[in-house]
Amino acid sequence: MKTKCCLSIVGTLGVLLFVQPAPAQVPSSADRAAAVADAHAGRWDKAEPVLTALVNSEPVDVEATVLLAQRRLQQNNAKEAVGLLDRAAAAAPDRPDLYSLLGQALGQRINEVSFIHQALLAAKMRRAFEQSVKLDPNHLPGLIGLARYYTNAPAIAGGSVEKARTYAAEIEKRDTFSGALEFGMIDEHEQKWTEAIANYQKALSLRPDQAWLETMLGRTLAHAGRRDEARSAFETALKIQPDFAAAHEGLQSLQSRPADIGG
Repeated sequence: MKTKCCLSIVGTLGVLLFVQPAPAQVPSSADRAAAVADAHAGRWDKAEPVLTALVNSEPVDVEATVLLAQRRLQQNNAKEAVGLLDRAAAAAPDRPDLYSLLGQALGQRINEVSFIHQALLAAKMRRAFEQSVKLDPNHLPGLIGLARYYTNAPAIAGGSVEKARTYAAEIEKRDTFSGALEFGMIDEHEQKWTEAIANYQKALSLRPDQAWLETMLGRTLAHAGRRDEARSAFETALKIQPDFAAAHEGLQSLQSRPADIGG
């Protein structure tokens, strides 16, 4: 009886060892195409299950991975977005856009971690943007990422206004609007209000009717003490986009701090 029991257990174990779980079914080409279309149209309830299956397939579906990563960024889930873009870049290491997207996701992720981890992520972010530009020296998102990194990073992490301006100049050579915007942001960061105003005005002359840019101009005019012009810029922004919260906040700041807004 004991021998039969042992044999029965051994036999059962053998069955368990040789029974493998069925592999996950990879969506068909038609299902994939429909999911990509749904994602672009914002129908995420339909798109996400199919995209998730594609992300978990081998080899990884790069486009599906990027779409899902962008969705995670919209959901303020930068941690998962970074993981997805790491996989996408590993699968297609010759694509500069994947590295600049990874850099952008890391920039969002930095705000979610402790100070100790921020330095590690900052270095990884810089390397991602550098790799995108190494693959394509004309890749604007990578150049913009590096300009903003050097503008905002502390000196201990390699921040340098001089380097930021160097990258802004490279951006301007390739796209005048983007270059003016970057120079304006650098000047604003340095509290060089007159220069920042001129650059934002230049950018607006190239692409008018931008509520967000009118608001940036208004904010800088307010810091320069040019209150009437600041009010006009905020009001212009609200004519373009009546629900633009930052413009409403700018007007409220002018009303609530009449004496020190330009300080």
